Amino acid sequence: MLLLFSLQWYRMRLTEQKNKKQTRPKAMVDQYKKQIDNVMSREVSRGEFLKLMGAGILGVIGVVGFFRNLHDISPSGSPAKKQSSSGGYGRSAYGR
Repeated sequence: MLLLFSLQWYRMRLTEQKNKKQTRPKAMVDQYKKQIDNVMSREVSRGEFLKLMGAGILGVIGVVGFFRNLHDISPSGSPAKKQSSSGGYGRSAYGR
């Protein structure tokens, strides 16, 4: 009897967890859709529109530049050519 009860409880917990995982992303998507609809339905003047578009464009340019800088300084990026300070005669173009 106890084993049967524990199996039912375990199955119930598994189905609850599956349902939670499936509903969370859907709820988030619905929330974002509502926010986008609210922004799109709001009336703005020409000046406000231009300010918002300018801020958006600067934001995108800033994000792209940030990621470009991260790529440039990352160790997996293309390393700059380093001249070896040690080496023998004839290592450089001038034989030094």
